[in-house]
Amino acid sequence: MAEHSATAASMTLPYDGDPEALPAPPLTHHQTTVDASLTAALREVAARHEVSLFHLLLAVYGRCLARWSGQGAVAVNVARARREAALPGIDRLVGPLADTLPVFAAVDPAEPVTVLARRLQRIWREAESHATLASPDIAALLPTTGPAPRTVARPGSASPVSR
Repeated sequence: MAEHSATAASMTLPYDGDPEALPAPPLTHHQTTVDASLTAALREVAARHEVSLFHLLLAVYGRCLARWSGQGAVAVNVARARREAALPGIDRLVGPLADTLPVFAAVDPAEPVTVLARRLQRIWREAESHATLASPDIAALLPTTGPAPRTVARPGSASPVSR
């Protein structure tokens, strides 16, 4: 994440009103829906290119952000439900487990959106693989050379986990 934020410049996106002023009425809210036929067509395009509808729409959103900001790289915080944790009774748990995962991507205006969607699918999977690191996972990444081996015991286990 540091490699992406170190080069990030401050940018502004299109804004209706004075971005320096406090919000004032009339405040507007735009909500749109997509009809069933367009949804089916988008699902078909996604399936034909072996991506999910989510990744196709993420690519479209990333393309819009790149165009609006004039930037060749964008970051999108993607909401996650976080219900995949292996906790007893998680299916009965009521409460906020959701968080966001930053997804960074270079966006080339000449790249077809379906190709961008496939790239974002790979980027998303890579980001997801690092999203739930626990202390034992982080400790296992430490060098194993030096005066003492780097080991950590997982909760409830009697023996350390070595790398």
